[in-house]
Amino acid sequence: MTTRRRETTEATKGQSEELLIEQAQAAHWLGITRQSLGVWAQRPGAPVVMRNGKRLLRWPAFPRWRERELERQVRAESRSPRLAAAAERYEVARARKMELETEALEGTLVPLADYEQELNKVVGTLAAVASGELMRFERDIVTCQTPAEARRITQEIHAALMRGANQAADELEREMGESEQSD
Repeated sequence: MTTRRRETTEATKGQSEELLIEQAQAAHWLGITRQSLGVWAQRPGAPVVMRNGKRLLRWPAFPRWRERELERQVRAESRSPRLAAAAERYEVARARKMELETEALEGTLVPLADYEQELNKVVGTLAAVASGELMRFERDIVTCQTPAEARRITQEIHAALMRGANQAADELEREMGESEQSD
């Protein structure tokens, strides 16, 4: 045990009540500079009291608090990089979960089953449009005799598919508007 540690122990021996001491005396007892002690005393949670513009330290609570803080720092610094990365991933996942819970409470989430149902409806509608429009051109495609004829038919197919897709989109928008009005 160092001399200063012995002085700290002797200074607190036999004292059951808490003392308020000045920073200079506490720095001497702890064996650190006044500046260092001042930094410690300003940290959140430090057991200090302000009296007449002076910062007084609660003794022996302050050295106990400082020891716990030092131990916490050592634990934090000695954590393995893998453990730190895992802790970071956990915090990110926890934040995402909280965001999802908030969105669920606010009603801004769409249930997966509802989304899949609407997606299948859109894809099915577009597939039906494509199939119906392409059937109209089957015979023309087979009878093409020149590349120019094939290009013309390809352009007609494209235009027909776009018309069908636009009609399908209009129909879906109309259905969505009706369902929103009924909600």
